[in-house]
Amino acid sequence: MSKKLPWLAAGVLGIFVVVGLKIGTIWQRPTIETSSPSYSIATVQRGDLTLTASGTGSLIAGQSADLSFPVSGTVGELKVRVGEQVSAGQVLAVLAEADELRVNVQEKQLALQEAQQALSELLNGADKRLAQALADRAVAQSAYEEAKKNLRQKGVPRCSQDQIVSYYYKYVNAQNNVNIWEDYLESGKTGYGTDYILKTLAPMRKERDLAYANLTYCQGYTEQEILESEANLKLAEANLSQVEKTYQDLLAHAGIDPDEVSIAEAEVKNAEAQLKKAQAELEGASLVAPMDGTVIAINADEGEAVTGRNADESEGEVVFLTLADLEHPLVRVYIDETDLQSFAGGCSAEVTFDAIPGRGFEGIVTQVSPVLVAMGNVNVLEGLVKLENAVLTPQKTLVLGLSGTVDISCKKASNVLLVPVAAVHEDDCSVYVYVLNQSGEKEKREIEVGARSSTFVEVRSGLQEGERVIIQ
Repeated sequence: MSKKLPWLAAGVLGIFVVVGLKIGTIWQRPTIETSSPSYSIATVQRGDLTLTASGTGSLIAGQSADLSFPVSGTVGELKVRVGEQVSAGQVLAVLAEADELRVNVQEKQLALQEAQQALSELLNGADKRLAQALADRAVAQSAYEEAKKNLRQKGVPRCSQDQIVSYYYKYVNAQNNVNIWEDYLESGKTGYGTDYILKTLAPMRKERDLAYANLTYCQGYTEQEILESEANLKLAEANLSQVEKTYQDLLAHAGIDPDEVSIAEAEVKNAEAQLKKAQAELEGASLVAPMDGTVIAINADEGEAVTGRNADESEGEVVFLTLADLEHPLVRVYIDETDLQSFAGGCSAEVTFDAIPGRGFEGIVTQVSPVLVAMGNVNVLEGLVKLENAVLTPQKTLVLGLSGTVDISCKKASNVLLVPVAAVHEDDCSVYVYVLNQSGEKEKREIEVGARSSTFVEVRSGLQEGERVIIQ
């Protein structure tokens, strides 16, 4: 059997019934008559069946909001103080970095404009770009033809055959002259002096070397020239292929390069994202009230650093300011679990706070938790009561945290037949009462019952108003 709350009187926790008017009263206790020494009777009457229970409660905010700056910074201006009432949309505080963030927004706007302009020029310059691609293709084609014409191959003479023969005979004649004078130099018996012979031999050797160089040049290309010509041809061929591809792609897409457009569009999207982020940071530099309410806590003053809620999500949100709706508060109620049937949504409630004796506040039960709550060594029901008038005076609201007593009243049935609990009997087969008939004799009568309290039971069938049932 569940333990009772130590702080609730046993007589208050029990469910009791008020039939008829609650104060004044519309239900007169059943007339108990003594028709004989062995019977006590009660008259079946029509009335309302109401279940009640009592518990404790404390005042909480009906709605609250823990506010934080989305970005880190320093509190530059605090526009409210604790206890001040504010309206939804009102600026509560501003970071000192607001001007810097505003400049950042302007820079991001300019970057977006530049990206949009580049994309626009790319889309609108199709004809010009196609013409340029055609001109580039012509230049590349000309370069390729020139490189192909200048391709050098081993064994192919550089000059005409007549030119080669002419250089050959010049070389042979020059070599013969050199040979004659070199013989003079070696013999030393010509009558010419050595100095004279060397002076005469020098221009002859120069003429021979030049003739040999011209002959060699005309006979073919060097290995280096051949390699360079082959490399130039490959480079010109590759350039022509690339330029041709670019031209054909532009031609197929009406002068627009899809790759360039994709890159430009990506740059626009990136600029838009950067601007959106900067605007969000600027907006976050001003803390705005999301609802009407009262400031109940401020955790930093002007000049103090605050950590944005996005700075380090692993550490949780850092609350800077808390708002609460004090004009529409709730009472968190705790009722003993044995009073479960007397505690439901829609039931009326009267709250009396310890700090405000002699005055009750009416309300309605708006929520009952489906899970029992452990309080000390007992289990209790937890719920919420919405107060209908939570104003202490025209200029003052109730203070959060007030504690007091909560009386719950739940009407279970209206204008129904009622009999005392003591008159009802049950066995495995039926529910019945004993009726005192007109002859003054008891008569067993099976009945159908509905809602019940600890005092009265609703009778749905089997009895009529005015009949007398035996209690004892």
